[in-house]
Amino acid sequence: MKQILGDDALTKIAELIAGDWLAIEKVARALHWHGQVQHDLHDNLLRGLYAMQGMWTGKAAGQMQDAMQNLVRNGIKPHAQFLWEVRDRLQKYAFATYHTVKLAETFVTLVIDALEAKSDSQGGRQGDVRPHQKPRRPVDR
Repeated sequence: MKQILGDDALTKIAELIAGDWLAIEKVARALHWHGQVQHDLHDNLLRGLYAMQGMWTGKAAGQMQDAMQNLVRNGIKPHAQFLWEVRDRLQKYAFATYHTVKLAETFVTLVIDALEAKSDSQGGRQGDVRPHQKPRRPVDR
C-alpha cells in the first residue's frame, strides 16, 4: 500500500481502531483470576460464618454476624461478578479489534491486487512507476 499511495494506510487504520489487543487480553485474564480469588474468598467466608454460627456470643454477636454476612454477600460476591463482567467486555473488545485489523489488512490487499491488475491490463507498469512517483527519464548511452 505504501508503494502505491506513498503512505502506509494500513498502519493509519490500525492506529485508529486498535489498541494492543494482546495487552488487553492479558488484563482480561488478570481480571478473571482476581474475580476467581474474590469468588473463592466469598465461598470460604460463607463456610466459615456458617461453621461459627453457634460460637457467636455477647451483646453484639448478632450484629457482627449480620455485618459479616452482609459484607460477604453484598460486597465480595458482587465485586467478583463485576470483575468477570469487565473481563468479558475486554475480551470481546480485544477479539473485535483483532479481527477488524485483520479485515482491514485483507481489504487493503484486495485493493492493491485490483489496482495492480488494472495497471497490468492497461499496458503494464512502465518501469514500475507508482502513482506517487515521478516517471524516470530514459538514460542516454
